[in-house]
Amino acid sequence: KANAYEQVTFLGNHDMGRFGAFLKQDRPQAGERELLDRYRLANELMFLSRGNPVIYSGDEQGFTGAGGDKDARQPLFASRTADYLDDDQLGTERTHASDAYDPEHPLYQQISALAKLTRGHPALRDGVQSAR
Repeated sequence: KANAYEQVTFLGNHDMGRFGAFLKQDRPQAGERELLDRYRLANELMFLSRGNPVIYSGDEQGFTGAGGDKDARQPLFASRTADYLDDDQLGTERTHASDAYDPEHPLYQQISALAKLTRGHPALRDGVQSAR
């Protein structure tokens, strides 16, 4: 009785790690621009494919973490946790020593636009998906 359109989709979470860390591990020589472009593509696939997209808190702010679930629990508020302070954040020069509630962050902007697009065009969320 499972319905693919009701499935939860995500790129990362607190049980597996952050997508930003996966990108950096997979493409260690990639620059910031390439990593952000790949992240944007992944967000587009998640929002424009079957299922219900879920954004793990901090991913809209470019959090990466060091990899793995234990290193993917950074808060959005400023932290003093040494393990978090040296984590890279994509799309910003900010560190985890500062609050991360930036609605101008490029990933936040993209996710916001994708949410608006799918809200305005319901067929993008629940229309027929055909693989070609």
